Formats: sequence, structure tokens, C-alpha cells
Amino acid sequence: MSKSSEENRLFKLLKAFEEFYKPWIEELWYLRIPTFGAVLSFLSFWVIDQTVEVYRVFALNAFIEARLPNIQDWQTFLSFFFIFILSFSIWYSARKLSKKLLNKKEAAGPEKYLALILGALPPLAFVFGLVRAALQAFQAKSIQELIVLSCWIVLVIILCCVMYSLVINFQDEIIKGILAFLLSCLALALFLLVFIKGEVASILGSVSIVAIFLSVFVIGSSSLLYWGYKSKFPIITFLVFILIGSSWLDLNDNHRIRQLESPSPHTLLTLDESFLKWKEVRKNEILAFEKAGKRYPIYIVSAQGGGIFAAYHAASTLSRLQDLCPAFANHVFAISGVSGGSLGAAVFSSLINTELKPYSGMHLNEIRTDTL
Repeated sequence: MSKSSEENRLFKLLKAFEEFYKPWIEELWYLRIPTFGAVLSFLSFWVIDQTVEVYRVFALNAFIEARLPNIQDWQTFLSFFFIFILSFSIWYSARKLSKKLLNKKEAAGPEKYLALILGALPPLAFVFGLVRAALQAFQAKSIQELIVLSCWIVLVIILCCVMYSLVINFQDEIIKGILAFLLSCLALALFLLVFIKGEVASILGSVSIVAIFLSVFVIGSSSLLYWGYKSKFPIITFLVFILIGSSWLDLNDNHRIRQLESPSPHTLLTLDESFLKWKEVRKNEILAFEKAGKRYPIYIVSAQGGGIFAAYHAASTLSRLQDLCPAFANHVFAISGVSGGSLGAAVFSSLINTELKPYSGMHLNEIRTDTL
């Protein structure tokens, strides 16, 4: 084979490669906002360890029995719901930008599936995150968690298939109606988050809040991008420079540390002194046990580390014991915790110091409300 023929063959290969990737690059450039939102959601719902721990908490929460029903049982459903709203928002924004900015009804070639690919990333990341959580549950030999997580994985895959069939087969009028309903739910959730804050945030949970933020970001930024192209003014670039300038000049510094007066010096007791003082406070109870011919139970709790899941596990276990046996906390001399376990122990300790009625299941419900 001659040198010229080899060069021609290489040139044809390069030309074919250019013809393949050029439409993708062009499409991605115009869809950079939905692409950024899709990639960010993919990382948020799959890669981040704390998110996987929240999935395990959801699974664990499904098996915790509380005497009072709690609205936090809806957190798992709402997480599913808002992740699919995010998926729909990314797909629809990408689809509209592709049509409006590229001035064509439908993308030609393989890149016509780009909006679908971007829209599929959030639920796909959710599936991968659930798989990671299931693998951790399998390693921990937690069969109940594994069953729940496996069922959720199957459910999300089925919902993804239904959603794909929805956007492929339905007409624009029907899709617009579905979009209006989903955007209304999104606007309602955002309104409640802004004006009611704490209570709504506890109901929604961290996964739903992240999904709501990304949905609003994608829809709002895509609209600004479109208006910028039509008005020939770089709105997104202008806003980015404002944000950078505000941060550089400390114009948006609203995170000042509140300073308190220095507390008076406090000498810590030794272990022996602490134990003797602890027993002295319970002197009458100990005598009552001795008269009944029983030993007074004394517990030392050890809580292992492991992030959010360990914190929730420690707090919910101790709170469940407290609900079942209201005198439990009075028999705990010390709690030793590491990392997430210490956080869960601190949450339990703070709840014990509040005025909660015994036998009501309130300790466990408070844990389920505040931890996530």
C-alpha cells in the first residue's frame, strides 16, 4: 500500500470521526446548563458517601417501629418524586434549548438522544447509589436493609422505563400538562421551604432538597441562557462575574461567627469521682433495688463510627430503648462514641434533656425528624 493511500485512509477516518463528534460537541455547548445540572446530580446521588448513607438510613427507617405515625415516613417517597422531577426538568430544558437555539425541530443523528441521556442521569445515579448502599448492607450482613434497597432498585428501574415510554410516545400537549403539574409541585415545595423552612425541610429530607435546588437551577439558568442568546447579552457570564466579584470583595459574607463570653474555668472530674457522684444522685433507687434483692443495672454504651448511618443507627437504637424502657437513660453512666456514633449519642443526650412524655414514642420520632 502506498504512502498516499495510507494518508487518504487516515484522512477519511479523521473526517468520519469529526462528522460524528462535531454535532455532539455543538449540541453539548448549547445544552451546557442542563449538562452541568445532570452531571452534578449524577455525582450528588451516586458518588458522595453521605448520600449513600442516607439511602441506608431510609432502608433502616422502614423497619423501625414507632408507636406514633410520623410524616418523616414520606421522606423516601418524596426523594423518589423530586429526583424524577429533576430528571424531567433536565430533559425538557435540554429539549427546548436544542430546538430554540439550534433552530431545528428535532436533532438529527445520534445526538437527538442527548436530551434523553441527560434526563436519565439523575435516576440512573439514584440506582447506582442504591446499589452502593445495598453492597454496604450486604457486607454488614443486614438482610432487611438489603431486601428494601433491592426492591427500591427494581422500582426505580421500572419507573425509568415508564418515564422513557412517556417522553417518547406522548404528544407535546400531554407532556406540557405533565410538566405543568410537576412544576407546580416544585414551586409549592420551594415556596414552603422559603417561608416555613425547618418543618418542611424535615419532611422533605436532604435528598429531596438537593433535587429541588438542582431542578430550580436547571430551569432558571436554562431560561436565562435562552434569553441571553435572543437578546445577544451574556446574562449567565454577567451573573458569574457578579458572583466572583462579590465573593472576592466579601460582599456576600453573611457567615460571621457569633462570639460568646468566655465561660468560667471548669475542672473536670476524674473517672472515679464522676462515677461516685453519679451513684450518689441515684442512692435511693439503688437502695430500692437492694431491698428487692436485685442488682442496680448500670450501662456503658459504645457507639461505632460510620458517618450519617452510624449517627442515625446509634440515636435511633438508644431512643427506641428509651421509649420501651423510660428508665433506661437513668441507668446509663457513660456513652463513648466515635465520629458518627458520637453525633448520634449527642442527639440522644439532648433529647433526654428535653421534656418528652414517656411511653409516647416521641424520642424515636424526634430522631427520625431531626437526623435527616
